[in-house]
Amino acid sequence: MNTQHTPNTTLKVLPSAILVALFSLYTPVNWAQQDLGLPQEIPEVQSSSPVENAAPLENSQPAPAQAVNPLQQSVIKGLQNSPALDADVHALEAQMEDANVVFGTLLPTVDARGSTGRERTRIEDADTRTYNANSYGIEARQNLYNGFASQARYLAAYSGAMQSYYRYLNKANQVAFEASSSHVDVSRFQALTRLAENNLKYHQDLMNRIEEKVKSGVTRQSDLEQARSRYTLALGNLATEKANTFSSMANYQRITDTVWPVNETGEYVVNANFEVENRERLVFALNNHPLLKAANSSIIGAKQEVTAASEGFHPRIDLRAKTDVYSNYLSTFDERQISSIDLLATINLYRGGSDNASRNSAIKRRLRSMDDKMVVCRAIRQSTQTSLFDVVSSQKKLNYFREQAAAISKARAAYEQQFAVGRRSLLDLLSAENEYFQAQRALINIEADLSISKLKLLAATGQLTTLFSVDELVNADEPTKREVLFYKEQSRSGAEAEGCPASLINLEDFELPNIGFDEALKSVNADETPNTLAPIDMPPIELAQLGTAGAAGGTGQQVASFGDPAEVSKSLINKTNSWAKAWENKDVNSYIAFYSPAFKPEEGSYESWVNNRRDRIARAQQIDIEISDLQVIPSFDKPDEYEISFIQDYSAKNYQERSKKILTWKESKGVWQIIREQNLPESTAGAQGKKNLNLALSTSIR
Repeated sequence: MNTQHTPNTTLKVLPSAILVALFSLYTPVNWAQQDLGLPQEIPEVQSSSPVENAAPLENSQPAPAQAVNPLQQSVIKGLQNSPALDADVHALEAQMEDANVVFGTLLPTVDARGSTGRERTRIEDADTRTYNANSYGIEARQNLYNGFASQARYLAAYSGAMQSYYRYLNKANQVAFEASSSHVDVSRFQALTRLAENNLKYHQDLMNRIEEKVKSGVTRQSDLEQARSRYTLALGNLATEKANTFSSMANYQRITDTVWPVNETGEYVVNANFEVENRERLVFALNNHPLLKAANSSIIGAKQEVTAASEGFHPRIDLRAKTDVYSNYLSTFDERQISSIDLLATINLYRGGSDNASRNSAIKRRLRSMDDKMVVCRAIRQSTQTSLFDVVSSQKKLNYFREQAAAISKARAAYEQQFAVGRRSLLDLLSAENEYFQAQRALINIEADLSISKLKLLAATGQLTTLFSVDELVNADEPTKREVLFYKEQSRSGAEAEGCPASLINLEDFELPNIGFDEALKSVNADETPNTLAPIDMPPIELAQLGTAGAAGGTGQQVASFGDPAEVSKSLINKTNSWAKAWENKDVNSYIAFYSPAFKPEEGSYESWVNNRRDRIARAQQIDIEISDLQVIPSFDKPDEYEISFIQDYSAKNYQERSKKILTWKESKGVWQIIREQNLPESTAGAQGKKNLNLALSTSIR
């Protein structure tokens, strides 16, 4: 006889012990947001060698009557309409989400399960039973140890996101360079087109005059044919320049997604004061290039991958808590609940050598990342040096071509007068006119080339977006590193903490000679030089000068006088180290001596601050101070002031504190003292120094 029984399958409440176990799995993994561990200075760094006097094109509070800068507008259009930048932003966001996926492996896994069905049980000498067999349960699992492979995988994924972020910053600089250089190219060919039009008009007038003389029998027919030949050549020159203008406008449209207005005249002269003698600052810029930071992130990620690849050499320990409820358990028509908390441990004994091969592969990839960094260093060094040499060479050639243009302008005027009285042949006059045309053409080209060389140098050192005050358009969010508990990252004292080799070619070996002819021609006044270089009414675009007068409308290009930033930086690093040691050793008098009498505390007077510090240091016990991520930031408009920012880990008996600190040092009578001290959250580290182009030297001291 078959018996059917449908039991009560109401869901039961999990036992309190299971709930406590589930909660205990999650409690140790209390994740929090924290700032990234890599240096946070975004390529804000100003190389003083390429740009001694340079500042944002627009002040943070521009004057109401300030004219719109067309070159800056082109850069803005290029950044806003660049699909390449948009693609990099989306790829970066995807990589950040991939890092979050890896981070999820550090958290508990909670699974619910259930089943329902019909079962038939047949036992000898007993009735056959058919019944509903239902079950449901929940299981939570937390990995406790796997050789820290999960933590290392997350940090490697985070380093990959940082690498993409720095490459995005470099791409933004390149887009800014393409937009600005394409603007200069359009303006250059517009000026060359106007020059070709004037040249055509001159030859047309001359041809008409010769034709009248031929008709009157004063001039030979061959002179008319010669004039017609030069006229058609001028037509060809005009056609070439118009074709070049169209091509440059098409390139401008490709970069900015904007059609250049046909009647709008651009600027091809970019004025900026480049002091090329002090090349030490150029070295500082090399050590803060976005591509260099990307290479450092790659090395850091490769180190973490080595740890992750060593997982097979460690045991895996998991904590598991589960409970299951069964109906009609083993055909007894009863409901049973089984709960358990387990500690599971497994270790691999043999896998055919694959674990060892995996670790060796990760080690080789780490070595390759170091080699890749050297490739990047050499590429940055080459592009920066060649850009610097192009600026120096173009400046010298500009002087040559200006002198040539002035000389041929005088000769051309003299030939005109001599031809009118029959003392010069038509061929002499045409040759002089052709030389004049070529001289003006070369002058326009060299001025445009010099402008592009300056822009290229700024792009090569990762400074172009800052110079144009368009950092807000570089809007990719910097990846945020999440806290990983129970795992200490490896120290960054290896290849990822080193800069590029500082050896540079000596430009003095390639010095070009000065002009050696008549002194009178070496001092040609600007009024005597043909004004084809500025064929438009607007003044040339000024890359506003850093170190000049701060008032709007100032046109001076005064170069600030200050010492070698490398030596000053080293000295201030040592002083900061001594300052921390004096504090740590409770040497109050030496500690106070580091502060200037003009020091302005954030609260209260200087005297009350001194008394407060003496009291606090005297009461503190077992002081330990560690300084890391140190940045030296000189102020180019105040050469006697430097800022030093760093992460300070302060600990004393029963007290610990981690903070971001900025010390402002000022030189007075040969002595550097602190005039300001700021305590900031670590998250604000990247926001400091964005108002000016600064030079940063990254290091770490203990």
